Amino acid sequence: MSSVGGGEECTVTEQQLLPPPPVPRTKMGCSWLFSLRTLAAGFSLILAVLFFHPSLHSFLVGSTDPNNPFLYVRNFHVWTRRHPQKAQDLSMGSRSALAATHFQSKQTYIIIHGFLGSSTDGWILSLKDALLNREDCNVISVNWSAGSTTAEYFLIQPRVRTVGAEVGQFLSFLEDTAGLYTYQVHVIGHSLGAHAAGFVGKTLNGTLPRITGLDPAGLSFHQADSADRLHHSDAVFVDVIHTHGCYTFLKMWEDCFGIDENLGDADFWPNGGERQPACEDGGDGATSVKDGSSCDHGMAYVLYIESIKYMPSSTHFLARQCPSWKHYNNRSCPCGHPVQYMGFNADPRAHGVFYLNTSRTAPYGLLDSDCSAGAFSLVQIIGLMMLSILLVLLLLLVGLVLIQQYFGLPILARVRARLYMEDLVWHGLGKSPSTHILNSDKAVDT
Repeated sequence: MSSVGGGEECTVTEQQLLPPPPVPRTKMGCSWLFSLRTLAAGFSLILAVLFFHPSLHSFLVGSTDPNNPFLYVRNFHVWTRRHPQKAQDLSMGSRSALAATHFQSKQTYIIIHGFLGSSTDGWILSLKDALLNREDCNVISVNWSAGSTTAEYFLIQPRVRTVGAEVGQFLSFLEDTAGLYTYQVHVIGHSLGAHAAGFVGKTLNGTLPRITGLDPAGLSFHQADSADRLHHSDAVFVDVIHTHGCYTFLKMWEDCFGIDENLGDADFWPNGGERQPACEDGGDGATSVKDGSSCDHGMAYVLYIESIKYMPSSTHFLARQCPSWKHYNNRSCPCGHPVQYMGFNADPRAHGVFYLNTSRTAPYGLLDSDCSAGAFSLVQIIGLMMLSILLVLLLLLVGLVLIQQYFGLPILARVRARLYMEDLVWHGLGKSPSTHILNSDKAVDT
């Protein structure tokens, strides 16, 4: 006990002189630390699964199959009339697998699915059946796994270039091994697969006879360079069907899956190419479009499959060349010469932008009563008239030969002499010695 300055006494105990005890860790602090460790462990586990899981690892870093030289294309499914139902698998460089399919050098259709698609999607099987019913051919579906194992579009989109290059290499393998000719190949692609088809054509330097793009994807392809997307120079003839081709700056992915630009030699815009009546109230497009595609986006392959069953003699899917959808609705667009059809029967000679209407319910192909499937252009009409005249002259000549042969009348000799005389007179030689000889011979004959 002590006093300071004569004031009140201040007592300092021994306990007060000791340092304060440590503050115990609260339960909240422990749980917070435990949560961080849990999150880190969980994140590491997710990364490990993504990288080391067999299916996802091949998606992230490409194919790990030592027998498959391709990065993204796993294999190819082949159907023929000999094996129309069960697909036979082919891979690059496998001559034994190729021999087992009884693959022959004939018309061959290559089908490439799009984003989140599969090589055995329902629409691909329907397209395969329609093609095999139409003609004796090979149908090959490309199995590129990167299109069906993730929901990240921007990770998939740059890979279509490699997919197209790998399909092009596979076609070269078929050419060297099975004798397949380039002119026998028709590549058909939907959405991202349409641009992959374009890269197939680029790999083969534009020598493919035909590429068909079914509502090519728009996201990341708007205003892109021709070297980075489907282009009319990728094949001898490139036809494109647009069914969901609109573009909005703020909602270009939510609103529109297709591209709003002309890409091919012949671009078809059914119902304006933005929205399809089959996908509106009262339409049955939702049941026709399979495999989870957007209705408007998927109607491109639905319409194409239906077009295969029609012959060019009908006017189903007949399209008119127009500067705009408004002009088409005003009925100010002619039928066209030659007549152009959307879909399988598209005429490679007719280039431009074409419009047509389709039905709300299947069958979707409408007849164009104002246009004739057999319409001829003025040049064709003149050509037919000249051909008819030549045919008449040929028949007349044959008749003269028969008359001379069976009746002994020197008709052809007289005709030749008369023509020769007229030719001499025309050239001012009518008074030449040879002319007098011919005249004297003529007098003797008479």
